[in-house]
Amino acid sequence: MTATNSMKNSLWAISLAALTLACGPTPPKADGGVDGGGNADSCIEDSDCPDSKLFFCNTTTSKCEPACRTKADCSAAVRGEFALTECAGALGCECDEGKCAGSLCSADADCGASQVCRSGQCVAAPAASTVTKCSVIPSFVVARKGASVKFWVSAWDAANKPVVVKEGATWTGGANFTATGTGSDVTATASTASTGSVNSVQAAFGSVMCHGSAIILDEPTAGKVGVLVTDELSGRPIVGAKVLASGTDGAALGATVDTDAKGYAEVTAAATLTISAFHADYSYATIGNYTAGTGTDKNLLHIAIRRNQTDKYGGYKGGKRGSPVWGSCGCAAAAA
Repeated sequence: MTATNSMKNSLWAISLAALTLACGPTPPKADGGVDGGGNADSCIEDSDCPDSKLFFCNTTTSKCEPACRTKADCSAAVRGEFALTECAGALGCECDEGKCAGSLCSADADCGASQVCRSGQCVAAPAASTVTKCSVIPSFVVARKGASVKFWVSAWDAANKPVVVKEGATWTGGANFTATGTGSDVTATASTASTGSVNSVQAAFGSVMCHGSAIILDEPTAGKVGVLVTDELSGRPIVGAKVLASGTDGAALGATVDTDAKGYAEVTAAATLTISAFHADYSYATIGNYTAGTGTDKNLLHIAIRRNQTDKYGGYKGGKRGSPVWGSCGCAAAAA
């Protein structure tokens, strides 16, 4: 029995030694932990990660992931060799619910003097030479003399992608507009009364130019109320709209007056009056208990009306060529 047990023990020792040589020692992790698969970022708990202050163990994926408690924990100065590439930009990272998340900009001022904020990122400012087309908004306005109107400009490159040039466009006023600002936004002030023509405000990016148009209305004639009638949706003046003024007793104060090419008409003023605007293609509008005054603001009334719908039938309307037309006798007539 002793010899047999000794032989068994010897065989067991030999087998264990062979197994140890075949498998080798358990490989240590690069971060000092014990790894079942040999991956440097594998973990079971936070202590298996390179630095438990800067990493945590995601138990769902068994991977070490960057962690933080404050914004400073995301900086390269604190993380050292474990610095995060997504935090290397000018904006750095924020500590969001224990994880470092790249910060986003909201204005050019967030990016310093040499860069601009585009889509939440600080990037090099696009050159004005990249603009191939632009559009002034609003493209058309009707304003009274002395009023200030705000204009904006949008620009696109050759690939039809929006371009926002840091220094903005160069603005110039038209015959009846004087530009008083620079940049993407500009205020233009009416300087003279319009004679009915449309006058432009121009925005330019080098040789690429676009225009906004305006009609400037002068002060109403003494004893009159000026009425501007425009399309409610487009803002364009409506020519040939009939304007009627009536007193508090309902009696008309003179005949109806048609609006001119500027959508403008003048009616007799009274202390209190009702003014209506009519057009066959539009719904009408009435302003009641209007108090006329002596200043331009009091004597210039703007009425916006909406165009009537033209689709007054359902289904399809039209003819069909080549189909037979049946007469009253029941026989086929010539094809249309």
